[in-house]
Amino acid sequence: MLSTQTVATSKNCKQAASLTVLQKMWERRELGKWDFRIKCGDWMWGVHKVVLATNSKYFEEIFLAPQPEGTYISMIELERCGKDDAGHPDRYNPKYIEEVIHFFYNFEVTQRVKEMPEYERLCFLAKVHRTATQFRATNVVKAMTEVIGDCLPKFNNSNGGKQQVSGPALTDFAVVSRWIFDQPQFPGLVWDLQLYLIEYLKENVTPLLRCKEMCAMLRDCIFDGLNKEDMVLQTASE
Repeated sequence: MLSTQTVATSKNCKQAASLTVLQKMWERRELGKWDFRIKCGDWMWGVHKVVLATNSKYFEEIFLAPQPEGTYISMIELERCGKDDAGHPDRYNPKYIEEVIHFFYNFEVTQRVKEMPEYERLCFLAKVHRTATQFRATNVVKAMTEVIGDCLPKFNNSNGGKQQVSGPALTDFAVVSRWIFDQPQFPGLVWDLQLYLIEYLKENVTPLLRCKEMCAMLRDCIFDGLNKEDMVLQTASE
């Protein structure tokens, strides 16, 4: 029977080998060697079907769907979101598609995102997370949730109370949180980032309530929604 350490080492080796293959495919992609294209507005990306299908249930279903005899699917055009329908479940922003594609191949965010100011980075990553959810890219969604978790405000115990030690200002964090909770639901899907954020808010509610903007966000996005659900349940029972 293999030891736990041996199994873990084998798993790490396989992950390293997979990442090496993906990085080589990324390099080939940059040389114009790909077999599929994604178009959104004026943006277009050359990619590999196997990478898309492996990472995304959305693309896997497209590639497995029956095609007319003698035809070969080589491109998909995604509808670009406008200012008035940003966040719509069937609309996409090219900036966030590009980041998801980079994550498919490299399993990390781009250097540009790493260097963004804290508030800007958190806003950007939340929108990338939503795009990954649209693609039903489960592994990317999980990894991106962890990345976002590292970007949230952090607190420590100081002089009997929790003091913020890192992350964006709470006034800015309230704006991001409001945007996340205000997004329309995906048909048949739960946006995991909303659930993750609710758990974070529960764990850190005391220091968060010191910020009036956070109080307003909780009232409007969390407690107001709960009150509406209670009213629906009460009406149904009557």
